[in-house]
Amino acid sequence: GQFRFTFYLYDDTAPRNFGQVTGYSGAGYNDGTLQQLYAIGKYNTVTLPGETYNGTKYQGRFLYPSGGWFNLDGAGTPGRSTGWHKFDILLTGSNTVNFYVDDVLSRSFSGMAAATMDSIAFGLGSGTTAGASYIDGVMFVPEPGGLLALGAGLASMAGLIRRRRA
Repeated sequence: GQFRFTFYLYDDTAPRNFGQVTGYSGAGYNDGTLQQLYAIGKYNTVTLPGETYNGTKYQGRFLYPSGGWFNLDGAGTPGRSTGWHKFDILLTGSNTVNFYVDDVLSRSFSGMAAATMDSIAFGLGSGTTAGASYIDGVMFVPEPGGLLALGAGLASMAGLIRRRRA
């Protein structure tokens, strides 16, 4: 299947602010086993083998196959800066995932594990470090068959999305 996940994030003082989409084997968020996860935004480490953290860039993540957090540092990719930034994750029909920062293709991976995305979540702040978090313009356009699963997942996630301020 294909999807596009887009949102705007105001980059301020919080060390971690990211959006993610997930797909579970059951009816929605945290129902069954996690089949795939894609995330994009600000993170404070990288875990993808061979990757070295670059704090001047934004980060992305996938889980399967053999994924983790990585830098969004492709040619021409904007660096971190205070202000609003647009983030996009696009999964194509060929199971290639593209990560965009401010409409610039920043990283691309092929051979992604197939899953129907059914939930959206945001990681705002880091728990112990205060900072402002602002998100706007959230859009998820799934494959046609995934619309019902997304609705169920969003309903279960409604209580988990929050806005955090210092």
